[in-house]
Amino acid sequence: MHDNFEAIKKILSDEFGVNPESITLESKLSDDLNLSSIEVIDALSILSKEYNFQIPDDLDIHTITTVGDLIIFIEQYSDEI
Repeated sequence: MHDNFEAIKKILSDEFGVNPESITLESKLSDDLNLSSIEVIDALSILSKEYNFQIPDDLDIHTITTVGDLIIFIEQYSDEI
């Protein structure tokens, strides 16, 4: 999980300008990190390429609310872990 957390932290920092020191497992993507739903989808797209998984067509983006939720999602759908 630690490697996934560091990868997500790097992507959120590099791609979306989020201060890496403000990112925790409990950080809320919209409320704490100020990411829009579109930015969360963009982050998932980047992660899907890195971890070799497909984003389900029926994904309800509103179920992924924290950084920890992103990690759980990756672990659930990735072949690379």
